[in-house]
Amino acid sequence: MRLRTLLFIGLCVALLASAAYFLNAGFGKRVGSAAAVSGTQTPMNLPVEDSSASPARPPPSGSLEYHSNRYHFSIFYPQGMQVSFFDEGAGAGTFTFQNVQAAQGFQVFVVPYGGNRIDEDRFHRDEPSGVRTGMREASVDGALAAVFYSTSASLGGTYEIWFIHDGLLYEVTTLKPLDTQLDGILGSWRFI
Repeated sequence: MRLRTLLFIGLCVALLASAAYFLNAGFGKRVGSAAAVSGTQTPMNLPVEDSSASPARPPPSGSLEYHSNRYHFSIFYPQGMQVSFFDEGAGAGTFTFQNVQAAQGFQVFVVPYGGNRIDEDRFHRDEPSGVRTGMREASVDGALAAVFYSTSASLGGTYEIWFIHDGLLYEVTTLKPLDTQLDGILGSWRFI
């Protein structure tokens, strides 16, 4: 019994340490992105963008709305998360939604994409580990999505949802233990 308790405590400490790294240093640095290679990323704390084309939706209790006219999406996210944006160059960008104290967060990497299916070359470019387990299909506001678990040398296990809409590829990533939370958040995703 004592050994199980020690193992459980060790697992919790490892999870919190990886979450802290993920939220403090790991987000916003996509391997292969123009800014990550050139080192020119500058995070910007962002308010909700002005959207005259799409009226704001009333968020559920405990949530806020973020919408991006540039990348054509709106999403509800938990209060307490800070939103930052990294311009990756060449039309790409990374949004981070994070609450470091609660060890919660996710990122949305968006890049122009000419195909209507995510090919292997794209997976290998943006997912250098090559790991995709538990692969399944889902829908994000009507867009077909690839949902899978992966791994990263710096982050450990990740949960990812990738989808294409109107010439943009969206790659949404969180830590593996936060998969259920991300599913709930993406249920609020709307293309605008």
